[in-house]
Amino acid sequence: KKQLKMTERYKVCREHFPMEKSNNSKNNNGNKIDENKSSEADNKDELISFSELRQHNGPFDAWTLVNDKVLDITEFAKHHPGGEIILLSAGKDATVLFHSYHPRGHALPNAAMKKLQIGTIRHDPSIHNSYYNWDSPFYSTLRTRVVKHLISLNRPIRGNTDVQIKAALILACFWILLFKMCAASSLTFGLIWSILMGFVTHLIGTCIMHDG
Repeated sequence: KKQLKMTERYKVCREHFPMEKSNNSKNNNGNKIDENKSSEADNKDELISFSELRQHNGPFDAWTLVNDKVLDITEFAKHHPGGEIILLSAGKDATVLFHSYHPRGHALPNAAMKKLQIGTIRHDPSIHNSYYNWDSPFYSTLRTRVVKHLISLNRPIRGNTDVQIKAALILACFWILLFKMCAASSLTFGLIWSILMGFVTHLIGTCIMHDG
């Protein structure tokens, strides 16, 4: 059902963001010019500051940043194949999210990306943009190899029921140990339960969040 819903959203997305046709005209010299490309170039050249980007952080006014491109995702969020979770990136640099959530490479047509783009980010030397250099071939090579390996093992990209079962067990242990710690009859037992609960708490980060 989830896959069907994503497929339906993808179809709607393609309907709302079709491949644009070129609208050609001639300049004074008789040479053809592409008005669409000219308009897109104007959008790309518009510089937008980080402070302005952060102001557009709501569901009814959502801008985001991907690979130095500022995108207006306000309307697109309704048709995003992955759902409105995309709005979590509103007003933020979503480059890391974009690449990590699309391990096969993004399925969004280039025409849609260009249509969503409203400008380019103005870099501020005082702001640390990213700890990772996206120009490096390391991530793209690693991503390709991991996807191929998962396919060879017949494993889904997003994990399987085993991930959900493990998460449920870890959370169950956490709440049980928390109750044991609070209801401990002595300080010694309370310390023992708290140490065990601390161990399980770290599993939430290293397992549940990491697997997610």
